[in-house]
Amino acid sequence: MTKQFRTLFLSDIHLGSRHCNARLLLETLSKVKADTIYLLGDIVDLWELKKNHHWHSTHTAVLNHFKNLAQQGVRIVYVPGNHDAPLRQHCGVFPPGIEICRETEHRTKRNQRLLLIHGDCFDNALYCAPWLYWLGDRAYDLLLYINRHYARLSFWRGKPYRSLAGFVKQRFHKSQQLLQTYRQLALQHAQDRGFDGIVCGHIHHPELFHQAKHSYANCGDWIESYTLLAEDQAGNLHLLDASQLNQADERADEALAQVA
Repeated sequence: MTKQFRTLFLSDIHLGSRHCNARLLLETLSKVKADTIYLLGDIVDLWELKKNHHWHSTHTAVLNHFKNLAQQGVRIVYVPGNHDAPLRQHCGVFPPGIEICRETEHRTKRNQRLLLIHGDCFDNALYCAPWLYWLGDRAYDLLLYINRHYARLSFWRGKPYRSLAGFVKQRFHKSQQLLQTYRQLALQHAQDRGFDGIVCGHIHHPELFHQAKHSYANCGDWIESYTLLAEDQAGNLHLLDASQLNQADERADEALAQVA
């Protein structure tokens, strides 16, 4: 069953990375439609492609899917991130009809004005000792490796998916502090520029947070969280994850089977 939304926001797909779950993304995109889709950075992981070339046919299929949607009249806006930063030098409209810009804004049906960025602009404010960055990168790579196999095992056993990396972030005090600091930096940045809220990605931590009259939304990613942000026809924002959409489809199929 396809769900129709006004707007979809995705980030951190990381095509070209062995951790990218492009197949699940394609399944999810087949269940949701929208008039406008914003791609908020790190869609193609040029960093990873330089180190370890990994490009599956499903990665090409994802790019073709967005290209086809643009040709069908869906507005596709691409805001490059730090992993696909070279695209920031090519702002404008690409031949397939995909708009590329360093940042943009979106006005919801409820007239909420949102700033849309990738979010790496806040990195310098999140100071961490260099050795911790080095250790964190390697620990995260290990977690993603374990996470990928854990996700497959959960699928085979018919169990709901849980991100191990996300679980670790929730349990470590330092991680929680960094996530909260990032959120406050993003909210303050949006307020200072006169926006009602901000939508970003970058930190691979899906979240929808409201503070007074301002909103912070992080789309999450497609290497551990498998989430996207959606605006419904009334202008409300929702954080969706692939497992929820799959479960909804399963319940609908069961209901149809009972009727039949």
